[in-house]
Amino acid sequence: KVEYSSLERVQKELDAVLGCSHVFCYEDRKKLPYTNAVIHEVQRYSNIVLIALPRASVKDTELMGYHVPKV
Repeated sequence: KVEYSSLERVQKELDAVLGCSHVFCYEDRKKLPYTNAVIHEVQRYSNIVLIALPRASVKDTELMGYHVPKV
């Protein structure tokens, strides 16, 4: 079972600070420290995943004195 306690905590913070009917905006981030931290963590992990994807050279290349062969 996957635990969603972090998301539940975000929802509780949103409801407690802004209420159920308020659509939050950028200025609200100062009032929502936990939600803001979760957003930053998601962005940090997604950036790592994009950088770590395998890559292949489409042609033989010379880069900073190193030969990178076409794969």
